[in-house]
Amino acid sequence: MRYIMLIASDEKTDIPYGTPEWDQHMIDYRAFSDEARRRNALIAGDPLQSVETATTLRMRGGGLSTFDGPYAETKEQLGGFYILECRDEAEALELAAMIPTAKHGAIEVRQMFGHETRYLETSAGSKYMVLIYGDEAGYLPPGDPQVMAGVSEHQAVTARAIESGEFVTGDGLMPPSRAKTVRVRSGAAQVTDGPFAETREQVSGFYIFACANLDRALALASQLPIGAGCLEIRPLLEV
Repeated sequence: MRYIMLIASDEKTDIPYGTPEWDQHMIDYRAFSDEARRRNALIAGDPLQSVETATTLRMRGGGLSTFDGPYAETKEQLGGFYILECRDEAEALELAAMIPTAKHGAIEVRQMFGHETRYLETSAGSKYMVLIYGDEAGYLPPGDPQVMAGVSEHQAVTARAIESGEFVTGDGLMPPSRAKTVRVRSGAAQVTDGPFAETREQVSGFYIFACANLDRALALASQLPIGAGCLEIRPLLEV
């Protein structure tokens, strides 16, 4: 089963860049990646650029409106991700507790639907993550015609992005009510039900596009069916 680990922390109190603590933090991350590879679990992983680089798209008055900043002003914001192939949820939670940021932030563990399992290498420009947010209270049953129409639209966007060489990966996520959040405090893993932030709109899916620039990423994102939800676009910090 494939899981996405959403890494959240408070940028204002995070480990300062360029300090010995930061260097050790990076060593710890390399050690985690090595362990995930040893288990043949690592599919992908990258940090995201600062939340100050986020752009949010919302439907307003029948058209898409663009806003600077992330979709929600919460203390802990998304700072990176891993996609891991795990035997079961227990292994996913075990690995989440090994991610260094779990010691001072939070790791949201979400099972992916598995609609799309490709992770394509591309020679295109910078990578951008498009986070799809929605309100679970308004979700329709899986077999509803509107849901099937939405899936068809997503498949069409994926096909066009593959043809243009800009598609890297993307998938839907199991509902937020099935999320688990992992924090490590005083050396002990604490697992709670639900996502890391208590907001009405939660991540329901994602794409990673490789684009020439942010404008092109926004153009691709604007093709996605979002209804009453919103999209947050963040450039990846590729290291």
